[in-house]
Amino acid sequence: MPEPIQPPPPQTGDGLVVVDSCTTTWAFDTDRGRFTRLPRGLALSNSSADWRPYASMHVDREAGTVEVALDSAGTQLLRSDIHTGGPCPDCGHPGT
Repeated sequence: MPEPIQPPPPQTGDGLVVVDSCTTTWAFDTDRGRFTRLPRGLALSNSSADWRPYASMHVDREAGTVEVALDSAGTQLLRSDIHTGGPCPDCGHPGT
């Protein structure tokens, strides 16, 4: 798995890393080693989130991707394109 690119993804405090894709908000609780995916625009709260464990995650802002390993061997992976701050060519999101 490639080394993370600096700067790291935005953290909201308390070890929470949040990245957005066209349809999904990915939230990683790095202190507890768990993540959730929510429909974009839905507020993140413990009551609405289905948290799952993960072994590792890599956010590559240059490539505009996130990769999550669900097991320590890295054989069960989730990948997604993410918004990186500029206008999104896929969904038209204006960026930040």
